[in-house]
Amino acid sequence: MYTTITEREIDEMKISLLAEAKNKLTKALKDLDIEGLKIHERGGHGIKTKYNDRRMCFWIRCEYEMREYWITLFESEIDPYSGNCHTQYGKIMFVKDLIKNSSQVSSPNQICKRNGESVLLIFGSGKWKNAKDFLPASLHTVNEGYITAGDVLETNNAADKIAGAFVRFVKEKETENEQ
Repeated sequence: MYTTITEREIDEMKISLLAEAKNKLTKALKDLDIEGLKIHERGGHGIKTKYNDRRMCFWIRCEYEMREYWITLFESEIDPYSGNCHTQYGKIMFVKDLIKNSSQVSSPNQICKRNGESVLLIFGSGKWKNAKDFLPASLHTVNEGYITAGDVLETNNAADKIAGAFVRFVKEKETENEQ
């Protein structure tokens, strides 16, 4: 006999698992106790409005040497062939070179006004870096090319290894603009 699970229940389970993975990563970062690395524990997740449900977007916002960095549990990118935006929930990414637009909320994207009224979005896909590229090869995951929130929850010491990789990423001095 099969149990029926609704799509809403599946979404709620995903949100719960992503929150648990975020908490494990935050704890692992705090346990490293890196001097000068400020970890913002408040916020770090999308909200639900009457128009959109962004609760599957989770991130950890950090500051180091007056620059802002994120560990995200999702990736947003622009498809270079179609121009469509895609989001992969659960994929662990590192982001730097964040900017403030007209609000205090940081973003990898830049909003520019042209001719006083028209708006141009410069999408910061290149600022998202695959966490897997900064991890030791010894961390085996189900996915060959990337690491997920599921790996954080299911693999021993994955959160600790990701936290260490993030610190290496943060301490790199090169940025997209400087290369």
